[in-house]
Amino acid sequence: MGRAAGWLVVFGAVAAGCAGSSASPPPLTTAISAPPLSVAASQPPLSSRPPSASTLAPASSIASTVATEPECVQRLPVTWKAGQVLMPAVFGDQLDSVREPIVSLQIGGAMLLSWPADATAEELRVLKEAQPVPVLIAVDEEGGTVQRRRSLGRLPSARQMAATMSPEAVGELIRQHAEAVRSLGIDVVFAPVLDVAMPGGGGPIGSRTFGDQPEVVVSYGGAVAEAWRDAGIIAVFKHFPGHGRASADSHTGASSTPPLAELLAVDLVPFVELLGDGEPGAVMVGHLDVPGLTDGGPPSSMSAAVIEGLLRDRLGFADTLVFTDDLAMTAVAATYPAPQAAVLSLAAGADMVVYTDFARSAEMVDAIVAALADSSLTASRLDRAVEHILAAKGVDPCEI
Repeated sequence: MGRAAGWLVVFGAVAAGCAGSSASPPPLTTAISAPPLSVAASQPPLSSRPPSASTLAPASSIASTVATEPECVQRLPVTWKAGQVLMPAVFGDQLDSVREPIVSLQIGGAMLLSWPADATAEELRVLKEAQPVPVLIAVDEEGGTVQRRRSLGRLPSARQMAATMSPEAVGELIRQHAEAVRSLGIDVVFAPVLDVAMPGGGGPIGSRTFGDQPEVVVSYGGAVAEAWRDAGIIAVFKHFPGHGRASADSHTGASSTPPLAELLAVDLVPFVELLGDGEPGAVMVGHLDVPGLTDGGPPSSMSAAVIEGLLRDRLGFADTLVFTDDLAMTAVAATYPAPQAAVLSLAAGADMVVYTDFARSAEMVDAIVAALADSSLTASRLDRAVEHILAAKGVDPCEI
């Protein structure tokens, strides 16, 4: 199907009357401008909590549950929605200690940073089911230097895979590993990396990239994403709009991409190809300065010109599920406190904010609620984020 259908397409069955525009996206040579955000509207409280949902549907069979009636999400409590868009990091040996705050703040997701050798799937299941709407569990599992489930078997780096294996062989390797990852109850994997390296393989992402040619990245990235999907796990393409040829590593400071025209010709090619293939997928937006888009403003993860203007409007992926990269990274944290960064990211079009400082979760919720009150974040934007998240969880907001 056409790429304009976005997340409604990647989840398969479309709720009646909710599909995105079927028109083709504008040509890549047209100017980009982010649409203005509307003024927030007040929302009535909900007297009852959502019903229990013990498991998530596999990504390959999740039907989009974007509400046919806006009231389905509008009527949910503001504080509940503010918690749903959060994805703090948790450690596998601290699951008991984070369960209570996850429940009390109604947090929607958790990024699993470690997994002790003696941990069991039951421990993670208890966390996932700690509240009526399941917690979405995500993990970094690229291979090489970025792999959290090494106890299940070490994966080569993307660079090594591309240098020594065919895309088909890589797909089979990931498919076997993904079954073990899914058996733990993990729903989302922050992989594959779609960043295109600098000529010769250099750049800030290093061995995490499949190569310096967009077509190579498409071939290997597509094989990896398909393998995760086959195991029922949502693959998240990163780091939009392209970190591979940026000036620096955003973990350590500000980082600038090539100008927009170059991104369109090189770095964005894998994202356009693989998000437009009609299969399940999502995007992680990096903390990048993009000449021609973010000039003088916050980086891409907090930029409406990048998320709403480029990804959702110009490229046509209106309903793609969008995660931020970790808000604790220096490219953001050196300038923006985490609660402010969370609000800016959501207002710019992100759906779920990822951060490693779990202790700041209550501040995050308070900041989001305050932003709704002063209209720096609109109710419609938060509602849309929650719709995307509930779709990923296989939960119909009209049945909450």
